[in-house]
Amino acid sequence: MSDPLQNVLASLGESRKYRDLAPDLLTRIVTSELALNRSEKETIKAVKGALHQICGAYFGDAPPFSKWAMALQESEMSEEELQIFALGAMKTHASTRERLPLLSTFYAHLLREISPIHSVLDLACGLNPLALSSMPLSPDCRYFATEIHGGLTDFLEIWFRANKIEGRAILQDSVIPPALPPVQIAFVQKFLPVVEQQRKGASLPFLMAIQAQFLLVTFPTKTLGGKSCGMAGNYSARFLELISEAPFDLIEQTRLDTELCFLLKRDGD
Repeated sequence: MSDPLQNVLASLGESRKYRDLAPDLLTRIVTSELALNRSEKETIKAVKGALHQICGAYFGDAPPFSKWAMALQESEMSEEELQIFALGAMKTHASTRERLPLLSTFYAHLLREISPIHSVLDLACGLNPLALSSMPLSPDCRYFATEIHGGLTDFLEIWFRANKIEGRAILQDSVIPPALPPVQIAFVQKFLPVVEQQRKGASLPFLMAIQAQFLLVTFPTKTLGGKSCGMAGNYSARFLELISEAPFDLIEQTRLDTELCFLLKRDGD
């Protein structure tokens, strides 16, 4: 008997656009759409729409991850050359591109009270690990990053090695925090709206599942088209209400031009 789940997954696997995405993400989205009793054709269309909302809007054309990886492997870049390389690559990703004008002070300011950083979990990281040089990391820092695109996680593994940092890039459904040892800080940057969009009411359970002493949680203040639409005020009010009875202390709240930032400390740590 034909298996609709496997049929849809096989169809997605034939597409260059979707074949590198995390298998557990694809399985979750396809299973959810099939539960609505759609045909396989309708399910494929709905899944592609969902995947575009999750990740497609943040990249333009698919970034050349393999080309970037090859460039790092073929030449031993100096620290300055690695920074120039990183800045060029980060311009291809909407979220990191917005942060570039502030990057020289972004992490130094937000993390000044808890630096140096000895361990990081960067959830749904995008190209954020390319900003390593702007982060107040200790020389022995362990850096874990999760993403849903295999080409990106493969590239990040090479990026960590090129920067001589103990790093690991994990391919998995980003709405599920990975099973890792506790870290000093977790980055949840512009990602909670995506969690909430996929699983209504899941934001607080998601944060609670993260094994970290501190969390840097941020929200966009503008749409990708540049409109504010009252986003900062709405996100701020809703997030402060969300954590009001949760075991987190608010260390700092900062509003920047394109990003609203909250530094939290877990109670008891």
